[in-house]
Amino acid sequence: MHCIRVVSLSGEGIHQSLRKSRYEGEVVRLADARHRVRILLHTDSVVVEDSRRYTAIARGPDFFDAGRYPYIEF
Repeated sequence: MHCIRVVSLSGEGIHQSLRKSRYEGEVVRLADARHRVRILLHTDSVVVEDSRRYTAIARGPDFFDAGRYPYIEF
C-alpha cells in the first residue's frame, strides 16, 4: 500500500495521512548527489485516513477538484 503522509502543524498538532491514494513517482539521484523527486497523484483516489468529510473536501472543487483535474504532478 502506498502512503503519502501529510503533517499539519495546527494549534492542536493534528495530522492526517493520505492512504490508499494512487500515485506514481520516481526518485533520481543527480550527478552532484542531490535527488530529484517526481510524484503523479491521482486526485480521484485520495483518501484522508479516518475522515469521509476530509476525503470529500480533498477531492472536491475547493481543493484538488478531481472532476476537473484527474491528477497533479509535483
